[in-house]
Amino acid sequence: MAASEVLVPKHTGGSRYLGAYRHWLGLVPYVLDEKATRRTAISGERARSITLPNPVELIVLSVKQTTARCRPLQSNQTITLRAGRIWDVIPGEIAVVRQRKQWNYSGTAYLSGRVESTRIDASAFGLVPLKLEDRGNWDPAEEYWGEQGEPIEKWAKPIIARGPRRQFEMQPGGLSLRGHF
Repeated sequence: MAASEVLVPKHTGGSRYLGAYRHWLGLVPYVLDEKATRRTAISGERARSITLPNPVELIVLSVKQTTARCRPLQSNQTITLRAGRIWDVIPGEIAVVRQRKQWNYSGTAYLSGRVESTRIDASAFGLVPLKLEDRGNWDPAEEYWGEQGEPIEKWAKPIIARGPRRQFEMQPGGLSLRGHF
């Protein structure tokens, strides 16, 4: 299950963060309806009839065994795609799907068809690149690689052998990307 599909009660601390994450993905936030224990829309995410071109380009959000959660390239509505060989698509790809059938059931939009092709095209998402801040030099020889006197693990040796390099931090958040850029 993808983080975008996690359901939490509306007034918990996590609902705010999951809602922000879904908004960042271009999805309408939803929360767990505590009385009915089913997915409920915050801003009218209920499936509505939309006319999609054939073939249609879908952004793949998550993939399960027989379905994929998708969003049409120019829409915020999510659609559950049922297609053969669905395991060949990857979240973040754009799938070109030849439609067979489109329907709504219990507030969810469904589409069945055949995936004709996939591609990765980050510019199509309209995302704003995250800023990288230069954090100076990083020397892996000065890093903690385990208890003193214990041998350094095999996977760490090439990292240390490469020597010092520039260190960057991606904003917002604390993800540190170390490497030569």
